[in-house]
Amino acid sequence: MEELKLGLAAHLDNLRRNLALQSPESIARRLGISFEARSGSEELTHKLLGTFSLFYWGQPVEIQYPEFVAFILPERKPLGVVEQALLAYYLTLSNGAPPVHQWISFSDLPDGRFYSRAFQSYTGDPLYKTFGETHLVFTRAAITCGGKPIALGDTAFLFPALPHLSAVVVAWLGDEDYPGNYQVLFDANASHHLTTDGCAILGGLLVGRLIKAHAQTKA
Repeated sequence: MEELKLGLAAHLDNLRRNLALQSPESIARRLGISFEARSGSEELTHKLLGTFSLFYWGQPVEIQYPEFVAFILPERKPLGVVEQALLAYYLTLSNGAPPVHQWISFSDLPDGRFYSRAFQSYTGDPLYKTFGETHLVFTRAAITCGGKPIALGDTAFLFPALPHLSAVVVAWLGDEDYPGNYQVLFDANASHHLTTDGCAILGGLLVGRLIKAHAQTKA
């Protein structure tokens, strides 16, 4: 997971440069997000300046153009470098395909079968280690992170990760034959918005948010 994050972050400057070559209106139109130009920016600087607005994990985010630096609102706190890179990849790759509300595992993503065990090792396995079969505790953390309950497994929550792209965490209770487990699923449209590596990072970030929320409720 750390290698994936480092690889993603290493491309951030290049992603930003390539995005700056595109018109902001075309990016906003392709993704179905809003872009607001700063009043008089072209007259003052001879180039267009402005901001994109979107929701990331249900929180409002502002992305500056042409710098492509992302801030969480309302405090305008800049996101970390991995999340900056993830958003830049999303702005680069997404074709705006709408969600289909059908949930697929990581192994169903392009080439995901080769890395599904590794993905489970830093997503579902840490969730089971943290929450076990105490699904009420998982529910509290999921709600804190903006999750919405859906009918899957024994307990499941949907998380709106990016415009048109959601992830689900589903938990199953164990029995005498099979242990309980957790799994991160993606909307079947995921490959229209991120690479499989990008989805892996997205899943890892979601798990980190849930575990952090649990730790904060215990403190």
